[in-house]
Amino acid sequence: MLLTRLVEHAGRRDDLPPAFYRPRTIRWVIHLNEVGSPMTWRLGDLAGGDQPAGTSLAAPYIYRSGQRPPAVLLVDDLRYVLAYAGDKATEREAAEAVRRNEDYIALLARWRDSAPDDLVAQAVMAFFGKGLHRKVDVPPEAKPTDVVAVMVGADQWAHLRESAKAFWAQVARERKASAGTGICLVCGQVGPLLDTIPEAVKSGAIPTGGGRGRDAQLVSVNKPAQGRCGKIQLASAPVCDRCGSAAMSALNALLAADTSRYRTADSVMAWWLRRPQEFPWMDLLNNPQPDQVRSLLSSVNKPSLAPGAGGGDANEFYAVTLAANQSRVVVRDWLDVPLAEVEAHLGRWFADHQVTNYQGDKPQPSRLWLMAVSTGRWGSDSGQERYFPHSWRMAWNATCCSLPFMAPGRRAICSRTCCSASALTGASTTPARHCCAWP
Repeated sequence: MLLTRLVEHAGRRDDLPPAFYRPRTIRWVIHLNEVGSPMTWRLGDLAGGDQPAGTSLAAPYIYRSGQRPPAVLLVDDLRYVLAYAGDKATEREAAEAVRRNEDYIALLARWRDSAPDDLVAQAVMAFFGKGLHRKVDVPPEAKPTDVVAVMVGADQWAHLRESAKAFWAQVARERKASAGTGICLVCGQVGPLLDTIPEAVKSGAIPTGGGRGRDAQLVSVNKPAQGRCGKIQLASAPVCDRCGSAAMSALNALLAADTSRYRTADSVMAWWLRRPQEFPWMDLLNNPQPDQVRSLLSSVNKPSLAPGAGGGDANEFYAVTLAANQSRVVVRDWLDVPLAEVEAHLGRWFADHQVTNYQGDKPQPSRLWLMAVSTGRWGSDSGQERYFPHSWRMAWNATCCSLPFMAPGRRAICSRTCCSASALTGASTTPARHCCAWP
């Protein structure tokens, strides 16, 4: 269901990268003229004042692993593009960089052969085929893992040529669609089935709480014990190449935008609507204004026709909460409910949890983040504030789905309310009213 909703969302967006592309930070550029001669023998630096790591561009990408990871078309790191392993590379690392460069050039040759009328492809292959890339001066601050792209002429990125997009899609299918042809579980159509999802959730998109994250796979079944009937990879969950690419492009786009995600210390929630419309619900939860709350309560209390009874096609609200375990994605929560139901729960939440502040003003709407924080209490040993794990997620479920807090969360809140000295504040007593309403 999650993949289906992501594919539907991808079909309604016009800002996603091409199939098997994703935004990548490109640090260096090789600048060629129309016949494949270098316009400068030094790598061009794309880092700037507001982009110290380089320029972000949609570029070819598929998840790769193993001892001999294959090359990516045109946009890859210095080991593949220039056979550069660094000044302090061992003999083995230098030899591996040469192998990767040969793989990279072989891929360029296939692209050139697939598009005999593309002059940019001819120019790029003329440069690399003659070995001129070995003469390019690499700046001392460059690292072997820095990403390099190729530009031909004044402003033509080689990897954004239509021939490059089509050829890379073909290569991605060759590498990932080894499961034959069958019915896709997502779209229900017959097509080439993937062996593995070609794109991962981008590193850093999911907070890890323990430092920099890594690319993480949403679907990963690489042990017989994990799959149905001992089958591994996507044999138990057939997904076609189009749906696999579209779903991951949509998910990465949602996780990259502040308007469609909310990050905590160890998880992230992404949300979207089936039919786009204005619904700033996260701002409403974390910083509710009295006028906004009154408007919400007014709209919720208005009578409306049910879908199928003259009320039209009701909108749907989707949200997924993700965490990471090494290189795998953990789906902690998945929500698929009518938008009107979410609005009704929000209205009920604000109506039930308005609190009068110490200044004696009229009851004010409660902030969700304050509710989550109120589950914490001061530690007696370290003197640090401690919070119940996933407290924000439980508070969010209670708010938007009218679900009771899980039993451990109820115990934490009651302990906070009854035992902590800070229980005198309104923010710490209010959640107890909701957490006690379990079935």
